[in-house]
Amino acid sequence: VPDDEVWLLTLSAAAQWSVLSTQGSRPSVRSGHSLVYDARRDRLLLYGGSNLDDLWSLSLGETPPKWTMLAPGNPTPGPHTSHTAFYDEARDRMLVFGRLADSIEVWELSPSTPPAWRR
Repeated sequence: VPDDEVWLLTLSAAAQWSVLSTQGSRPSVRSGHSLVYDARRDRLLLYGGSNLDDLWSLSLGETPPKWTMLAPGNPTPGPHTSHTAFYDEARDRMLVFGRLADSIEVWELSPSTPPAWRR
């Protein structure tokens, strides 16, 4: 199984996994990343992992879904050794919590256009 596939679980009486075909350039293979669902924009947001500091969007409203690398600009959280993220729908933001070097940090991503990070 390739490491850069996206899998879909059909939530029905007979739940079934299948590979989801996507378009666009894909994120590099990684581990330790965060993935959240942005309901307002019907997309997934993938952040970081494997000491990476990048941000990707997978649009779910398109057929097939399309990967896009987002460029929020500076400052950015930097590559975290371990982190977690969640999407705060009420405030329309993604929060990332984790360790950077010797400190624990919380970063907020405003997913508007263009997206912007804030510590």
